[in-house]
Amino acid sequence: MTTLRFDADTDAIRHLRAADPVLARVLDAVGPYEIELRDDRFTALARAIVGQQLSVSAARTIWGRFEALVGAIGPESVLA
Repeated sequence: MTTLRFDADTDAIRHLRAADPVLARVLDAVGPYEIELRDDRFTALARAIVGQQLSVSAARTIWGRFEALVGAIGPESVLA
């Protein structure tokens, strides 16, 4: 898995702070953070679709059932 790290010391964050004072306050409140990116992009897309449609709790339950039914998540196994 790849991890993206965001903190106040990056060019992008400095630019956003300068461009938008409201966003600068949000960035101050949130502070540094990390995002884990999945290497399997198909699985990441499928999880995002499920997560956008439902509450987090319901999405976890449904995703667990989906994994149990399909096994290894991938285009071939989902189509089977």
